[in-house]
Amino acid sequence: RYYMPHMSSLFKMQLPGEKALQLAASQNLDAILLDVIMPGMNGFELCRRLKQDTRTAKIPVLMVTALEQRDDRLEGIAAGATDLITKPIDTHEILLRTRNAVRSKQLFDQLQSSYESLTKLEHLRDNLTHMIVHDLRNALTGILGYSKLLSARPEGMSTTQLEYLSNIGRFSENMVEMVSDILDINRLEADSLPLLLEKLNLSELVLEGTRIAQSLTDWELNLELPDLVEVECDAGLIRRVVTNLVGNAIKYGKQGKFLKLTVQRGRELARVSVTDRGPGLHEEYHEAVFEKFSQVGGGSRQGHSSGLGLAFCKLVVEKHGGRVGVSSR
Repeated sequence: RYYMPHMSSLFKMQLPGEKALQLAASQNLDAILLDVIMPGMNGFELCRRLKQDTRTAKIPVLMVTALEQRDDRLEGIAAGATDLITKPIDTHEILLRTRNAVRSKQLFDQLQSSYESLTKLEHLRDNLTHMIVHDLRNALTGILGYSKLLSARPEGMSTTQLEYLSNIGRFSENMVEMVSDILDINRLEADSLPLLLEKLNLSELVLEGTRIAQSLTDWELNLELPDLVEVECDAGLIRRVVTNLVGNAIKYGKQGKFLKLTVQRGRELARVSVTDRGPGLHEEYHEAVFEKFSQVGGGSRQGHSSGLGLAFCKLVVEKHGGRVGVSSR
């Protein structure tokens, strides 16, 4: 037995439990009033079944019962009932409670509709971004390739022209890397970037990732890398993570001109730390700094940042089953 609110009135139908389930799944109901004592399937079981079905799980269920024991009320709550109404029924009370349940369901439906619309828009945006970025990478790769061809034949070029050509190649490489980060972040978020796992020495990967820092002769570089820390990971992705972290430290840590990299063994996880002596980051930004396109305060802004490097690091590390964070004093 259950009741369905219809406009300002209620109508009542006597139905077996299975029939009630079928009707509830096929109708766009705003609320269900359900008796506990029923022939065959009781109200508790019917409520549980309604909540297990994705088609009816969000419909508020108001259980009407003459049972007053605490255990009976707890069973109703455990079954998923939104509210319990004790007999004898007060018509005005039940109408008010039903009205409130209907309003809650309608608000949920509005939020669900808004969420679905936003999800569609986000999907369209991601598809457009992917298409644009993919085409950009093709164009940039062509520019980079031709600049390298010209650099290989410097005859007849002045020093200034060669410098300009070198800058074109360097800027093109930076843009290709940025575009690749965007594409890979999208693939990581969609879980469509497979990991090429193999057993490797993490210390060697970290060392390879710090080569950019080793070219900066005015920096103090401190490496604490054990001879062998064997991990199972995707070498290309983890190497890029280290490079991004090192590049981030260099960009925002220029005050100290000090960089320390350590690898530590753990029982289940290995820990990689990149430490600098920069101005630091306020604690409120410790999570936001790993979000896409994040530009947070609290530190020196040295040059342009796409806000993608640390987001890429977070996604890659978490896909490996690890975690990433920042500690700043």
